[in-house]
Amino acid sequence: MSVEANHPSEIPELKRDGREPASDDRPTLRTRTRTMMFIGIVSLGLFLILLAIGVVPRLRNRQELAVAAQKAQNIVPDVYVIRPASAAEAELSLAATTQAIQDAIIYARTSGYLSKRYVDMGDNVKAGQLLAEITSPEIDQQLRQAQADLRQSEKNLELQRANLDLARVTMARYEAADAEGAVAKQAVDQSVSTHRTAQAAVAAAEATVDSNRANVQRLQELTSFQRVLAPFEGTVIQRNVDVGALITAGSPTDNTAVAPTTVTGGANGLFRVARIDALRVFVNLPQAYAANVKAGLPVEVVVRGQLMQPIAGRVTRHTDCSPECSSTPALRSGPPGPAGGFRRPPLSLTRKAPRS
Repeated sequence: MSVEANHPSEIPELKRDGREPASDDRPTLRTRTRTMMFIGIVSLGLFLILLAIGVVPRLRNRQELAVAAQKAQNIVPDVYVIRPASAAEAELSLAATTQAIQDAIIYARTSGYLSKRYVDMGDNVKAGQLLAEITSPEIDQQLRQAQADLRQSEKNLELQRANLDLARVTMARYEAADAEGAVAKQAVDQSVSTHRTAQAAVAAAEATVDSNRANVQRLQELTSFQRVLAPFEGTVIQRNVDVGALITAGSPTDNTAVAPTTVTGGANGLFRVARIDALRVFVNLPQAYAANVKAGLPVEVVVRGQLMQPIAGRVTRHTDCSPECSSTPALRSGPPGPAGGFRRPPLSLTRKAPRS
């Protein structure tokens, strides 16, 4: 009893050394343990949640892909068949320019004064019909002079031929006398030289006759050009001269179908004759339609004032380049021409698209 009473403070010390916690430290240890357990549980829960979010959709997608692949292997594939059918007709309307199937500007081949005129604008003419006459006094005088030169050269030719005959006979006599030794050798040589000279003179005279004859034929052709004739059957659509006008021979090199703007007898020609029973229609085709337009394609020409009466035609020419070599190709068709003068109708192209 005395021992326990004398050493009351040693009992707690012994318990501390035996690793028994004190009574005031137990609540703190319990709190720490619970906190650590809570943190572990929360961490485990978050990990499981993240695992579910990341893994479960992948597993589900993989399962769905496997099911879809298995289904695709077992399902018969659907095949879509396209049946070709003719495409609808496409129409393209473009403004066009008309031109006569034959068009010529009549120029003068000889200079002079217009003495007679037999036709006027709007008259129908036949091929070879006389349109006008030109008086050329200078050409007539030159023709008479050339004819006189021709006659003179022909007479000179006769003279040279006579000299040739005389030289031939003389040479024959000297050669016969030389065989008997009756003449000198020099006389024989002179007769031979005279014969050769006469032959050359005859050849020169013949060449002069041919030259004068050609000159006469040239002037006769110029004289025939005093009669202005129609080159083909058609209509006189322009007259630029009248009786008494001074006519100059020749024509400009650029003989286009553009109507002259001035009325003179020079560069614009005397008359303009066109054949309008058939017309050519020119149109600039857009580049997008160039590949689908070929020669022989049917077209319709609609003339203003006759919209309900289209004119049938066909494409006759299709160039990859217009006259100005631009990016727009040129197209020409040849429908029959309507009665009347030139017009500028819109051209309606009707084509069928190629089958697919």
